[in-house]
Amino acid sequence: MTLHCDLSGKNVLITGASQGIGRTLALGVARSNANVLINYVSQPELAAEVVRAARAYGVQAHAVQADLADTDACDRLFDAAMDHLGQVDILVLNAAVQVRQDWQAITPQDFAWQVNVNWRATLQLIQRAVPEMVARGWAASSPWGVFSRSSRCQTR
Repeated sequence: MTLHCDLSGKNVLITGASQGIGRTLALGVARSNANVLINYVSQPELAAEVVRAARAYGVQAHAVQADLADTDACDRLFDAAMDHLGQVDILVLNAAVQVRQDWQAITPQDFAWQVNVNWRATLQLIQRAVPEMVARGWAASSPWGVFSRSSRCQTR
């Protein structure tokens, strides 16, 4: 059994999408006919490969470098998504960092890096994306989270 989603005409912003799970997600939504903007922090050659592979499905695909540890990166990333795609219908928050050390060795700077990428950036991107999604009737927002209004997927 496979899951197929028809995302024709939808625009997807995926953080951390130049490799690993993010790359797989980007190619999956492209295969489902969605335009995709992938975010990466380094290795532009990997990002370019994902863009090329996504475009092979006949969709728009763009890569934008933004280090989500930087306070202004989320606004720059979201503005680039709007410039390239016109709107963001689906936001996939895949980017994350982890300091792999004993707790006693983690510095305040290490902790701030994790907080900025894993939580602050998540909040900032949700705050930018969700109001427009809700206004278009594509999502609902509540104190418990953000939910898609409808599923366009089926199993085969």
